[in-house]
Amino acid sequence: MEIWEEKYFKQTSDIKFKVNNNIYNLNKIIINISPYFRKLTGGNFMETNMEMIEINDIEESGWINFLKYIYTSYNNLYLTYYGTEIKSNFNIDILNLDEILSLFKVSNMFLVKNIMDETMSKIILYIRKYEMNNDYKNIEYLLSELYEYLPLKYSFLRRDIKYDLVKKSVIDDMHNYSQYPLLFYSNLVEMFLYDRYEYIIYIDKYNIESFGHILSHGDEDMDRAIFIALSIGISQDEINKIEENITENILQNPEDERYDVDEKTYEKNIELMRLLGKMSCNIVLKKLLLKYHDTMEFIYLNSIRIPGDDNIHNILENFQF
Repeated sequence: MEIWEEKYFKQTSDIKFKVNNNIYNLNKIIINISPYFRKLTGGNFMETNMEMIEINDIEESGWINFLKYIYTSYNNLYLTYYGTEIKSNFNIDILNLDEILSLFKVSNMFLVKNIMDETMSKIILYIRKYEMNNDYKNIEYLLSELYEYLPLKYSFLRRDIKYDLVKKSVIDDMHNYSQYPLLFYSNLVEMFLYDRYEYIIYIDKYNIESFGHILSHGDEDMDRAIFIALSIGISQDEINKIEENITENILQNPEDERYDVDEKTYEKNIELMRLLGKMSCNIVLKKLLLKYHDTMEFIYLNSIRIPGDDNIHNILENFQF
């Protein structure tokens, strides 16, 4: 007997669901833990006043475990305190990987964040285990299952790349998994999320987070920022033009009178370093795309996209495949 079929819940059930031709007598107070169901049962929807709500295109195991999770949670938090005899053997730790994936998808569908986070944390553990064994095939399988749900905050096999200023070449180990497009692309996007990493490039031999390091130290490292940009491939003329535009914009700023000379210089240098960082990273990125031409062509032709990949995708659109 499932927990929602226990007498306590059955005699107070007030809503019916039909899922994959099976009927479930459930309780609004429990299923309404989901924002999706709260709106469905309490809003101005066709389903609001229906005697039975039908849900299609949902995995059976994920639905069952979803109900077990929310009913067990309700029972443990409330009913056990009052000495009810309801027992549940459900424990998310005993679910296998496919069951966890299915529960994650269902909790995502019904917008229950705590279940999404708990299941994703367990999926990450599997990924870490596969990573330790260089089992990229299974990581690719997991990414294919999670692809449409993949949010930015979940980082997978992140790798740092280095750039050799002398040889003007990228040093990386991405060839180890370049035959797995989703894994390859998710890591590429993660490495070039400018808003999160502020245009970090690791410079070979020094292992310095060049622009990330320079931005944190201000204008004292301005010369190093320009040296790195020149070494990577930005011309002095480009740098001069950028600096002129920044200076002009600062002078035209109606709030500019708030700043003294030193503050204006600092603001100008910070903006210059940000732009140099972005341009330098784009040059490094283009070198990576050329290096892994076949993988990137597959990604582009199959319209593989990941949240946060706008810059990379724009570069791909201008590539000649």
